[in-house]
Parts: sequence; structure tokens; C-alpha cells
Amino acid sequence: MKTTVLAILILIIISCETTTDVISEPQITIDEILQSHDPLKISYLTDASLIEFNELIKDSTKMYEQIELSESAIISYYEDLLLIHNNSDKINDSFFAHSDIHSYATLSMYQITAAVSSYSAWTKNWKNGEAKTGVSEIDELFTKYDLSIHYGITFSTTDVFSIKSEKALNYHALIEKFKNTAKFTFVEQDGGMGDGSDISLLKIENDYRYYKYSLRWGDCPAGCISSHYWIIKIKGEDVALDEEGGDSLE
Repeated sequence: MKTTVLAILILIIISCETTTDVISEPQITIDEILQSHDPLKISYLTDASLIEFNELIKDSTKMYEQIELSESAIISYYEDLLLIHNNSDKINDSFFAHSDIHSYATLSMYQITAAVSSYSAWTKNWKNGEAKTGVSEIDELFTKYDLSIHYGITFSTTDVFSIKSEKALNYHALIEKFKNTAKFTFVEQDGGMGDGSDISLLKIENDYRYYKYSLRWGDCPAGCISSHYWIIKIKGEDVALDEEGGDSLE
């Protein structure tokens, strides 16, 4: 009997110790990063969001159905990119000299363009910068995804608006939602013109995460002429250069 009681007590103690060990500090959120107003952190947040966006749209179903991106995935990528930035001096001299690389094509996750007939009475509030229209399916999208409206310009009998989001969204699925309301002449991506630098998740292999940093330059508004890249691998807190190549940086 004493042996049984002792065994139970030991199990309780072990259980308590184990529970304590797994408690960790709360994970940082996207809202906290945005509210920090730290340009560097916000830049890496947008880079991480683009990585998650590109991973999501590999699934053809999610591409047109899932509007919201995974916050936990974005934060994971964000922490990796920040770790690489903070260790850029340990990677090599060329990467350290260009450690301010950020992805060019991030705007499309925050803004789409929508065109409406100028004869549509429900756009009156939009022209005054107010999101509410009185059209329930449109207003529900604005409320659910915390969207805002910006009046652009009128072409003949068509009014063009910018629909914006503070957080990154999958614009493919968002565009489909707006198209399904049958209230628009067209709804399309608004990602800017040209080309530029990029950060991408190359692969995950043997517990390593491989990120490719591409520096691009030379007539980028028409399509960059030159490109140099670094592939950085991460495992835990370990950061190392895996490969470097491309056009000369000299």
C-alpha cells in the first residue's frame, strides 16, 4: 500500500514539473508587430506574409476560397527572417552588405481595384470614404476582413475604387468574393508595375528551412536585368549560408 501511494506521489510531482516546463511566453501577434510602428519589423512581416501567401496558393482550392492567411505560419516565417537579419554579419560579407533586401511584390496582398457603374446609387458613401454601402454582402466583407475604401477616379461611366486591408490577405479569394456579388464591372489585383528583389521559402528538408534572398537591379520597372542570390538555411537558432550565386555584385 505504501509503495502504491509513493508511486502516485512521484507521478504527480513529475506531471507538475512537466506541465511547468512546457509553459512558454505568449507568441507575438501580427497586431503587436503592426502596433510597434517599427519599420524593420513591419517590412519583415510583409515579407513573411508574402511567403505564406505563395505557400497557400500552391493549393488550387485554397487559392480561390481561403481569404485569410495563417497567422501562426506568418509569425514563424517572420521570426526566421528576423533571426537571419540579426545574424547577417555571421553569414558572409556580401550578404551583410545587402541585408536590407525585402520582397517587392507585397502590395497586392493589401489592395485590390474595383470598378462600378457610375449610375450605381450604392457607391455614394464610398465616394465620401465611408465603407458602408447598404449592400449586405459587400458590407459583410468589409466588416469581416476590416477593409477600407479609397475613391480613385472616374472613366466615362465607370467609377474606380481601391479596396484596402491593413493585414495581408489572399487577393485571389477576396476578388472572387467581390465578383460573386455581381455589383462590379471588374475586380482585379492591384500590385503595382515592374519587378524587384524577393525573399522566398525554397524548401524544408531534414529540419532545415531554406530561404532564398534575391537581389535584383537594372531597369526593374520594365523587368530587372541583373540578379544575385543567397540561400540561407536555418535550424533552430543556427543560421548559415548554403549557396550564393548570380550576377556579380561588383
